[in-house]
Amino acid sequence: MQRKYFCLILTVLLLMLVAVPVVAKTEVKKAAEEGKVEVIFSFAEHLDAKSIFVAGEFNDWNPAHKDWKMTKKDGVWRLSKKLVQGKEYQYKFTIPSGEKVKWIKDKEADKFKDDGFGGENSVVIAKIVKPSKK
Repeated sequence: MQRKYFCLILTVLLLMLVAVPVVAKTEVKKAAEEGKVEVIFSFAEHLDAKSIFVAGEFNDWNPAHKDWKMTKKDGVWRLSKKLVQGKEYQYKFTIPSGEKVKWIKDKEADKFKDDGFGGENSVVIAKIVKPSKK
């Protein structure tokens, strides 16, 4: 009987691991205006957080800039911004909590760069990638 419950619990845990959504994904969607593209930052962790922001080169690494506050919908934090096309931007997600700030890299970023503190910054490349012809 215990083995039956163990197998059931193991199966449920395995299904949960497989069904977990992408933790973070930053997408460049389309040309927004002359010389800019729409970049959508997404983050599916820390759903219990009161607020999550995107901090990076585009906002002087401000961990709680009001214009870079993400909104939570359907279990995912999102923020859409227009960035200069062709430019690379370093960034991290931030969760302010009183005087402390938790800095989190986007594990699904285009690439990563040393942050100078023993970790890595995420990098988004603001360019539209055209699908390859097959």
